[in-house]
Amino acid sequence: AAQTEAMASGGGKPSLFLKIFLIIVNALFLLVGALVLGVGIYLCTSAELGRFSDVIAAMETLKSIRVILIGCGCVILLVGLFGCSGSCKESSCLLTVYAFLLAILLIANITVAILSFTFSKEVKSFAKDRMAVSMRSLYGNGTDPSGRLFTDAVDNIQREEQCCGWSGLGSPSLFNSTPWFRVINANSSSSSSSGDKIRTFPDSCCALTKGPKYESCAYSTDEKKSREEGIIHEMDCWDRLIDVSGTFIHATIGTVIAAILLQIVCLICAIVLLCQIRRGSDGGIHV
Repeated sequence: AAQTEAMASGGGKPSLFLKIFLIIVNALFLLVGALVLGVGIYLCTSAELGRFSDVIAAMETLKSIRVILIGCGCVILLVGLFGCSGSCKESSCLLTVYAFLLAILLIANITVAILSFTFSKEVKSFAKDRMAVSMRSLYGNGTDPSGRLFTDAVDNIQREEQCCGWSGLGSPSLFNSTPWFRVINANSSSSSSSGDKIRTFPDSCCALTKGPKYESCAYSTDEKKSREEGIIHEMDCWDRLIDVSGTFIHATIGTVIAAILLQIVCLICAIVLLCQIRRGSDGGIHV
C-alpha cells in the first residue's frame, strides 16, 4: 500500500533531469538549425559564389548543397522548437511530434552516413568526368560568356593554389583537348617567335611567366619532368581539390555520426519523458 501511494504521489511526475537535458539540447538544435539555414541562404544570395557555382556546377553540386542546407536547417529548427516546447510544457502531443521528427532526421542522417561511405568513390569519379567535360568545352572558349568565366576561375585557382591540371597526376593533360589549345596554337602558328613549337600549358600553370623557364613550361613536352624541376606547378589541381574535400568529407561524416548518437539519446529521453507524462496523466490532463 505504501509503495502504491508513493508511486501515485511522485512516481508519475516527469523527470526534472530529462526535461532540463532536452531543453538544453534542443536549444542547441535551434542555434545549429539557424546557422545551417543561414549558410544555405548565404550560398543562394552571394553574387560571388553564384558566379563560381555557374563555373564549377556543370554537375550542379553547389546548387544541390544549397537546397540540402536550407531543407536541413528548417527541419532542425522544427525539431528544436517542438523539443523545447514539449519539454517545457510537458505536452505529450508536442513530444510525440518531436519524437516523430527526430526519428525522421535520425533515419536521414544514417542514410547520409551510409551513402557517404558507400558511394564516395563513385561520386569522385562522376565529378572528375564532369570536370573533364567542362574543360574540353569551356576552357579558353572566348565566344561563350560562361566559357570566359570558367577560364578565369580555373586560371585563378591554378595561380593561387600553385597547381596545374584537372585530371590527376599521371593522367593525360586535358589542356590539349580544350578550345584554348586550338585557339592559341592556331594564332601562334604564324608567329616567328614560336616557330613549330606547340603551346601545351597556360601561363597559370607556370612557376615563372618570363625567361627560359617560362618557355620550358609553356611548350613543355615532358610534364612529369617539368613538374619535378619546378617549371610547372608540382601539384595537380584535381588532386588538391580531393585533398581539401577529403578533409571536409571526413569532418562531415564525423559530425553526422556525433549527431546520430545525440539524436538516439534525445529520442530515448523523449520517449521516456513522454511515458512519464502519460503515466502521470492519470492524476491530471496534459495536452
